[in-house]
Amino acid sequence: MFDINKPFFIGVTRFSLFIPGSPNWNLSSSTTVEEYMQKLYSSERLDSRINIFVNISLPQIEKASKGHNVRHIVQYSSHLPEKYKLQLEDAKNKYNFLELFCNDSADHHSNIINTVAKDISRNYSSDEVLYAWYRVDDDDLLGTQFFEMASQYIQSEHAGYCLSFGSGYTAFYNEGKIWDIRECYRPKTSVGQLYISKYTKSTDSFIEAPRQNHTQVDKWAPTILDSRYPNFITMLHENQDGYKSKPDEKIIERIYREQNNAPYVEYSDAILNQTFPEFSKHIAKSEYIYFNSLKNAASNTQYLSTEPIELPYSLHTQGLVEFDYHFTSSSPSTESRVFISLEYADSLSRPRASGVWQNYGNKELVTGILANKNKIAGRVVFISDIKNFPHKVKVWNSKETQKPISVDFLSIRS
Repeated sequence: MFDINKPFFIGVTRFSLFIPGSPNWNLSSSTTVEEYMQKLYSSERLDSRINIFVNISLPQIEKASKGHNVRHIVQYSSHLPEKYKLQLEDAKNKYNFLELFCNDSADHHSNIINTVAKDISRNYSSDEVLYAWYRVDDDDLLGTQFFEMASQYIQSEHAGYCLSFGSGYTAFYNEGKIWDIRECYRPKTSVGQLYISKYTKSTDSFIEAPRQNHTQVDKWAPTILDSRYPNFITMLHENQDGYKSKPDEKIIERIYREQNNAPYVEYSDAILNQTFPEFSKHIAKSEYIYFNSLKNAASNTQYLSTEPIELPYSLHTQGLVEFDYHFTSSSPSTESRVFISLEYADSLSRPRASGVWQNYGNKELVTGILANKNKIAGRVVFISDIKNFPHKVKVWNSKETQKPISVDFLSIRS
């Protein structure tokens, strides 16, 4: 129900707009409009996007919108393949805050926010009406506290300001599952960037921040930054716009190489699951735990030496595999490392080194973890090849120490 005592929000998602004559298609590496359209509407690109948007992003917005005035507009072109139009129509019938706008005019798409703002303003008796509009891509998510946190800043003196929530997460999406969640601090991210605005009925005029590059918006408008609480998730996937890899590197490998530089997040993290409950439903669930004294006091503590501990590898699935680890070192040293290796029954026919994994002999891949802290926790990712599975995992310390390193937790997830 619409509450005239509260401001309203207008959300905008551009679902693969194709507008000939617009400069946007030049962002692609395509050389012609036809090639760009083919890439834009390929099933490889759109299948993951429609799944994220319909099954995760919109349910998240629904939870966040409770008690707030929200209208979310999905903009798309008439060229969008029919099967995706039908899925958007189904979503519109399910969510009363959702509005679809199909048009092939760049001007009409640019003006839709003001058009909708005028329409919603009729609900208010006052001449001046405050609102905020925000942007979110079809493969990104908003937290359940998004509108609640934003409401406190929507005040008359802030008309013309921008509002950015700079704290959130990144996560990898692959074949319907979510992997490798990492902390993300990204002030002025495009995900959920809000423009606090005012519409005056008597003069038919608007006050809003200039629509400029989101990363430099504070050059054009006063910008409020609130990073106290995670409020967005940037979803990473193999068909993400703007992601390009080296000639000898898969996009998935580049994503995980960059992810590896950010602090990892436990899948059981309370704030993550409270703030993104719809997201949490899609996290990859299959996990095999090797050692668990960190989380289960009844487990025996295992210590590392230079003699490898050999463990079975029984995940015969192609694609992503994650190792989560937690070690304790009583004598941290920059010269000490914990090694995890994957051993194959047969020789590797070609080098398989990628990211943090390097070839070790002709039958193993190995990654080294610096043991220069008392608590050593993290996550490493392996990309499994269905033609040649490892058959053994080995873990050891690079040097003998008087106080050996303990294995508190080691698991593998696929």
